[in-house]
Amino acid sequence: MQVNSKTSTIQPRMPSGAQSGRGTSRRGHLRASSMPVRLLAIGCLAGGLTLAQAQTSGQGGGNGLYVGGNVGSSQRTGDSPLSGSIGKSDTGYKVYGGWEFHPNFAVEAGYADLGKFSGSVGSMKSRGAFADLVGKVPLADRLSALGRVGVYDGHTTVRDVAGANGKDNETNLKYGAGLQYDLSQSASLRAEWERYRLGVIDDHANVNTYTLGANFRF
Repeated sequence: MQVNSKTSTIQPRMPSGAQSGRGTSRRGHLRASSMPVRLLAIGCLAGGLTLAQAQTSGQGGGNGLYVGGNVGSSQRTGDSPLSGSIGKSDTGYKVYGGWEFHPNFAVEAGYADLGKFSGSVGSMKSRGAFADLVGKVPLADRLSALGRVGVYDGHTTVRDVAGANGKDNETNLKYGAGLQYDLSQSASLRAEWERYRLGVIDDHANVNTYTLGANFRF
């Protein structure tokens, strides 16, 4: 397997004669296109902190700190990273902590496992840390709409049946939407869709997650 040094893209062909456990890997390399993503992340966090400061100096605030988790279906889009088809669906999950500093805004950070997409020619998996700015709009009593934008620091591994593998670390954009239903002042249920951009395979490589979960406030 080769990793293109210009775009940090895992190539879709394994080298002939690849032997089990052998291959090339590339760690910690970010494409030039990752710079705007990092700037976006800084902008989102700076905006969140500005809102937090303004809210703190004003009256009232959000519900404070909380933790949560989601689990559900992961759906891969884009071309296969190998010279043959691999699976397009698996189970994914995320765990996270958050701070609701305003009734309509929060910041969340956590860990996401997008699943392992396997087929007769090999497999691909991706997992890593994320950070989001989350907006919340009340729709009805206890029911709110959610929107989020942030970054995913993903660690993606592609492996063929011979054991040759390619690895890449990238920071890319993620975003999503969902619904939250408050069971009480300390517990809520969520249904969410999120899109994680991988970018290490081709320009259209994404993983969409459709998950259910809960969070608990301190």
